[in-house]
Order: sequence, then C-alpha cells, then structure tokens
Amino acid sequence: MDPVVTLDELIFAGRNCAYGAFDLRQHYKPTLARALGLGVGLFLMALLTPILLNELVAQQADVWMNEVTLTNLPVVPPVEPPIPLPPPEMAPQVSTVRNLPPLILPDADVIIEETPPAVEELRDAISSDKTAEATGNGEEIILPPALSRLSKRLPFRTSRFW
Repeated sequence: MDPVVTLDELIFAGRNCAYGAFDLRQHYKPTLARALGLGVGLFLMALLTPILLNELVAQQADVWMNEVTLTNLPVVPPVEPPIPLPPPEMAPQVSTVRNLPPLILPDADVIIEETPPAVEELRDAISSDKTAEATGNGEEIILPPALSRLSKRLPFRTSRFW
C-alpha cells in the first residue's frame, strides 16, 4: 500500500524543507483552529461577564424618592408694562449714481444708453443700479461707539456710507 502523499510533500519534493515554510504549512490548520476557538471563547466570555455578574451579585435597589411638602407661593404684584419706544428714525438716503456692469453683446446688438459715471460724480455718491438724490440735510450720521471703534479697524471708510 502506497503512503498518502500530501500536497505539501509534492510541492516541497526535492527542495529544502528545513528553512521553515514546510513546517508552517503543515501546522497551519491546527494553529488556525486554536486561534479561532480562543477568539470565539474570549468574545463570548466578554459578552457573558456582565450577565453573570448581575446574576451572582445581588444588587440593592436604590430609593431616590424624597418627601416633599407643597406650599403656596406669595402672589407677585403685576409688573408695569414697559414704556413704548418711539419708532426708529429713518436714516437719510445716500446719493447714488447709476453704474451697471457691462454686458457683453455682439456689435450689432449694442445700444449705447448711458455712459459710465465719471469719477467726479462718484466722489460724493455711491454706485448703484439707479440714480437717486440724497435725503436729509447732508449731515453725516454719527456712528454708535461700538461701530466707531470697529470702523477704525476696517480697511475702508464707513463714515460716508453710515
């Protein structure tokens, strides 16, 4: 009767079996089975430990109920309604000059409606989509203290717009 030849013996026939690969391949299945059993056992033990501890250790129920005595609170006098504030003053409108962004059209469709405003027109007004005169007496609006401190740190002038 011929001895049963394994695949590992066929692969390593005539080769050096002493350097470790042959031994690793022969002991792979038992090592894998042992590692799998140990991993499943540790997992089940970690899963069942809290359940077993609850069954073995008797826990005393904590009572958190306190006796409370209800009392009537004193009646608070009604609060006077707040003084109504006057409606806020409308800020004067700033002068604006119509200055629309350019539209890119073919040469045949270009209609020259209005030329862009000159720098002199924009000196005392801001750019907008329509031209409007300023309302008010031309005085500058004084900023609140918090905004005036902020405007000193801004990289642009705010006094003209506020």
